Amino acid sequence: MRMLTVEGLVVAVIGVLLGTAAAATTLVPFAHAAADSWMPSGPLWIYGAVVGAAVTLVLSATLVPAWRALRVLPVRAARVDS
Repeated sequence: MRMLTVEGLVVAVIGVLLGTAAAATTLVPFAHAAADSWMPSGPLWIYGAVVGAAVTLVLSATLVPAWRALRVLPVRAARVDS
């Protein structure tokens, strides 16, 4: 489970970095043209909420199925009832 948690966090960090870069390619030029500022206007908590939701989604999509799969003993999972 620790390995899956680390893997999920790595995927989440890469996704947040790439998503931020993709959004910045349009938001920064628009903010510069519209408000003559390089920083987009708006509350910073929105960015934090989107990042938090992305991390929560990645970790829940990774850890919940892993937890369910590891809940059953391997001997019972491999047994075939005839």
